[in-house]
Amino acid sequence: MFFVEHFLGILIDTSFLGLWVLLQWILEQAIERFRLAGVIDAYVLTAFRIFFAVSTLALMAIFLSVDIGVVMIRAWRKLNKELHG
Repeated sequence: MFFVEHFLGILIDTSFLGLWVLLQWILEQAIERFRLAGVIDAYVLTAFRIFFAVSTLALMAIFLSVDIGVVMIRAWRKLNKELHG
């Protein structure tokens, strides 16, 4: 049960990466479909994509690393308890 809880947490965290990829693909399709009128529109949309990418990936990396760290520490403690009584 211990690993199932944390595996689900890690799975949820990585689903944010899938959401990010999906939204990036949708934005790329929108750019191609609407053929932006001006250079400023392209710069604003590019800036938005970069900001969105960094903020989403940073958040996902933080939560994922915390979840993996918790799993590793608890597994190490459990192993030490089994070995040393």
